[in-house]
Amino acid sequence: MSDETRRKISRSVKARYANDPEYAASVAATASQRGKTTQARTSPTEWKQLHQENAELIASVRALTEETKALKSEVEDLRNYIMWDSTGGGR
Repeated sequence: MSDETRRKISRSVKARYANDPEYAASVAATASQRGKTTQARTSPTEWKQLHQENAELIASVRALTEETKALKSEVEDLRNYIMWDSTGGGR
């Protein structure tokens, strides 16, 4: 894509969203991040802590997933019992 084409697209987009505050905030945030990398701003100690927190979150999600499966199974068992009991199966 030529530089002229990029400029035309840029002008078109700016004109279209000129009065959109969310777009303006997004552009400002993107511009402020240009040239920065996450690793350059995060120390090795911080990365280690982030990885540890991430591992803990993953473990929590896995535990919650297992708990959810168990609860779904229990609900299904109760639902089946109610259906069985309502048809006179328990009498």
